[in-house]
Amino acid sequence: MQLLRQELAHARKTAKTDALTGLLNRRAFDQILNEYIENYEQSNTGLCLLILDVDHFKQVNDTLMQA
Repeated sequence: MQLLRQELAHARKTAKTDALTGLLNRRAFDQILNEYIENYEQSNTGLCLLILDVDHFKQVNDTLMQA
């Protein structure tokens, strides 16, 4: 039973992670955003979401990833 739980936890993590970068993917983003929205609705606190479209981000990313 413990092995099955470990495999399930690993499968869940894999489903939320980009295989190439190891970063969270869209599925994880949607889940976390929904959790924040639910928390906001229950607590009457502020909620802000900022999404940026950075031109030529690959150049910035490549420069920072080398450091």
